[in-house]
Amino acid sequence: MDTLIGRLLISALFIVSGIWKITHFSTTAAYMVRTGNLTGALTELDKVKPFEDATMAKLWPAYLRGQIYLARKEPTRAVPEFQHVIDHRSESSDSLLYPMSLLGRARAASAAGERSTAEQYYGQLFEMWRDADKDLEPLVEATREALLLH
Repeated sequence: MDTLIGRLLISALFIVSGIWKITHFSTTAAYMVRTGNLTGALTELDKVKPFEDATMAKLWPAYLRGQIYLARKEPTRAVPEFQHVIDHRSESSDSLLYPMSLLGRARAASAAGERSTAEQYYGQLFEMWRDADKDLEPLVEATREALLLH
């Protein structure tokens, strides 16, 4: 009985520790992005890699990493990060990160000169948001960017 209780306590501590690390380092990374410290933000996100595929991460580290790579003008490095969120949509199906990753993926493709791929992802985003408010800022930006592809 004591062994079982001990294992349960260790498991609980690991979960709490993982949640704290994901929250702390992701929040710190987001702050660093906001203040322009992109390299520092990537370093912070590296600290959550062991927990990144856990449900509790909600795909934030991959999304933030994709945004950082776009900001650093490294679209080919951004692609797998946004694609990870897209491919794992079922892990957080109601998350805004899915459509925002479609937008990020489209932007990365556009920046890499992959026009048809960019059009594909913009198209998926527009289909998903066909009933969204027309003045939704990411939708307005995406529409403007997609028009520039032609």
